[in-house]
Amino acid sequence: MPTTYFKEASLAGRDFDRGVTLELGAWTPRIGSLRMALGGGYVVADRVTETAGHGEWPCRVYRVEVPDGDWPLVEPHVFRVPTYRPVAELESWKVLGPQGREVSGLLDRAADLSFTEVLKLADGELDPWQPMYDRAAAVATNVGGPTREGERFGALMAAQGAAATSVVRSQDSARRAGTFDGMLIGLAAMTLLDDPAIAEPGRRGRALGRKDVVNKLYGRVLAVVWFAAWGYVLRDLLIEEDFDALSARWRSVIGEPSTSG
Repeated sequence: MPTTYFKEASLAGRDFDRGVTLELGAWTPRIGSLRMALGGGYVVADRVTETAGHGEWPCRVYRVEVPDGDWPLVEPHVFRVPTYRPVAELESWKVLGPQGREVSGLLDRAADLSFTEVLKLADGELDPWQPMYDRAAAVATNVGGPTREGERFGALMAAQGAAATSVVRSQDSARRAGTFDGMLIGLAAMTLLDDPAIAEPGRRGRALGRKDVVNKLYGRVLAVVWFAAWGYVLRDLLIEEDFDALSARWRSVIGEPSTSG
């Protein structure tokens, strides 16, 4: 049975490898044998969840045809080919796995967090931060074996990169609104009192740096978003305890991701 291959592209429909604008049914400019021998070419995958291995999200995704040949394996399920042609465009969420709609909804929501939601996601009082982080990190590190050799490496990398982008957008919105320019910075610092870097200088009477507090606050939020996104990418492969370790804080504050749109 012929192998099916997939390729991601930018939202403008440009190939990420060489910047070529893709058209359905049209072959990309062919890479010569010398360049192929030197490591050139286009990267395609035989699993749709591996097409965004460098963290490209949002993106477009295509089912593609490649020439016959024994093409070099770059990493599990990913190959270098001299040319390819898109034959059908797929729904982009598929690169994020079977729960791609949920992952996409979660990432979109993470870019639009309120001040109260940020504090709750970062808070270490009701659910101590470090134990929660350690449990989630252990699951994220070990599920499916080493990440690069395990399931859905591309989807995980796309979710990780997009989590960072979404949280930066949320932090930028708060900065433009002047959210932390006034007294609210005190509430942010109180949220982080379980962090020795915040609590100990405060006990010694030294002023806390506003920028440091905000960065630590959103650093915690990023960890929550990242873990939750990975949890949804792998939800059908995880036992419930591991899924909860990754996503419980997000779900307790924000709820289940939207799958509309």
